[in-house]
Amino acid sequence: MDFNKDYYAILGVHPSAEKVVIDAAYKALAKRYHPDKNQNDPETTKRQMQEINEAYEILSNEQKRREYDENSENSNFEFGDSNDSDTSEQPEYDPLEQDWKIITEYYPNSRQHLESLSNINWKLGYAFKAYIVESKDFHNFGDVAEKMKDEFLERYFGDNDMIREFVESLIEKNEKNALKELNKVVNALGINKEFDRTEDVINRITYLHLN
Repeated sequence: MDFNKDYYAILGVHPSAEKVVIDAAYKALAKRYHPDKNQNDPETTKRQMQEINEAYEILSNEQKRREYDENSENSNFEFGDSNDSDTSEQPEYDPLEQDWKIITEYYPNSRQHLESLSNINWKLGYAFKAYIVESKDFHNFGDVAEKMKDEFLERYFGDNDMIREFVESLIEKNEKNALKELNKVVNALGINKEFDRTEDVINRITYLHLN
């Protein structure tokens, strides 16, 4: 167990995720990174699969997960949309694609929710897709997606309303560097709802990365 690794981020789930979500995300990612289906470099695929297996071994075990949660403070944000080449060397093979295509034919609004989450982090989007395919919870797309989004962003950017609004605008503009910098600042300053220099933080990030 490595307390410096963010096992939740590896699987694309939030620390509050129920085991059914963790199971669904793991099964989907494990199939997606299977050596017989993956077109990436074999060494890269092997390394990614080891990370996925390690994360699942910890998070699927109640005792190990509790120990990890008590000792890990990893909260580094990995931003990137589903087409971003520097987000974990995504494989071409998607074991969920056939089922997901059928689902979107009958529930077309599901595409919008998937795209919204994938634009934040592709593994977050993939965890959503995996959960829906696995659970068949077709009537709660919006609620599930909104909950996953809120939990994910709160983990990496806190609960300050002004910061959250700023984060939303940065995601919409695909400002990766600004988001990563903001994540570091939030962690360093412990920004919360009562933080009294929120405007200073936003102005500085804007000056450094958006001008």
